Amino acid sequence: MAQTLSVLKGPLMKFGQMASIQSGFLPGEFTAPLAALRQNATPEPFSVIQAQIETELNAPVESLFKEIEQMPFAAASVGQVHRARTLDGQVVAVKVQYPNMEEFVDADVSSLTMALKAMGIASGQKDALKRVATEFRNNLNNELDYTLEARHQQLLQQFHAMHHPFVIIPGIVPELCTKRVLTSVLHLGDSLEVAAGYAPKVRDLLGERLLTILYDQVFGAHMLHGDPNPANYAFTPEGNILLYDFGCIKLFAPEEIRAIRKLLRGFLLNDNDTLTEGLREIGALPADAPAPDDKFFNLVGQLMAKPLHPTEPFDMAKSNMHLEVLSRMPQLRQYRKQFIIPAQLILLQRVNVGSYGNLRKLKAKIFVRNIIQNAIDRPPAAATPPSPDSTDGMGRIQMDRDGYE
Repeated sequence: MAQTLSVLKGPLMKFGQMASIQSGFLPGEFTAPLAALRQNATPEPFSVIQAQIETELNAPVESLFKEIEQMPFAAASVGQVHRARTLDGQVVAVKVQYPNMEEFVDADVSSLTMALKAMGIASGQKDALKRVATEFRNNLNNELDYTLEARHQQLLQQFHAMHHPFVIIPGIVPELCTKRVLTSVLHLGDSLEVAAGYAPKVRDLLGERLLTILYDQVFGAHMLHGDPNPANYAFTPEGNILLYDFGCIKLFAPEEIRAIRKLLRGFLLNDNDTLTEGLREIGALPADAPAPDDKFFNLVGQLMAKPLHPTEPFDMAKSNMHLEVLSRMPQLRQYRKQFIIPAQLILLQRVNVGSYGNLRKLKAKIFVRNIIQNAIDRPPAAATPPSPDSTDGMGRIQMDRDGYE
């Protein structure tokens, strides 16, 4: 399966990447071979990549770079990354999209939707499944626009520089960027597997910071880095976190932020009425549907009791929360017809589940409750989502030194 997905790339490979970090939910015999998909798809020949670069930047490769390595150091689901040196000597990472990726998105999303129907997922929720498929398709189409990715990368770079100096986001080289080529300054750190061997205090600090930037992005910038693939993070023993790959970014509307904040307040306060209001506002509970019964809230409360403990850190290495969720699925399944799948939360939930897997690997102890409380209490930062039209006639990004023109 890993070998096949590695060749197919695209949306199907992304599902394999997500499966690879679910070691708690899926057997290790299944997830271990899929781990290679996080960074090592079957690469395209350099001749294909060179042609893509020259078409996009309208110049020969040798006139664009002093040197460029023909072997990629990362090959992912929609593109591969080559180490290069610019004409002025700067070491950069050149991300190049595979040719014809647009053609695969609709076909793969349709196939995945059919598979979900066949498995009985979202049974009786045709409209909800359509909304989920539309959300997924839109996210994938956004990932294919590297000019949009570059703008998101700079916005999050500015946000974290202001609020989290321990976050390192590579800068963009705008003159070497188009819709299908993205060139960033090269910054490297240790992988998640290496960071799992750091001293316990450093692991705890990194775990706290990973969760902090997740919730601060949502409530501070109204944005979310939506791909928790471990290859999109790197770490240093000093406690710094490097973020990569900003193709999958969720922009939240103010009403969505209000609903998510209300949901989380309900969890923290163990307030069923507030939770019900949040579920209605986010679109998970129809306005005319009855409120969930006490049994439902008791089930959810039991699941959240350990991570949201008011005085004890949550030991991710010893967590069996995933097993508790699975054990309670038969009881929770009886409520599925009462709820609607909220498409706008698909990416946030993907990040929550992926982060859980990453934090378990990091073996961090975290005061989850404090992090969430601080995030929902903070005022939003002055971050404005970028316009999709900030490009020149060749699809290149228009930037000045301080931001976007």
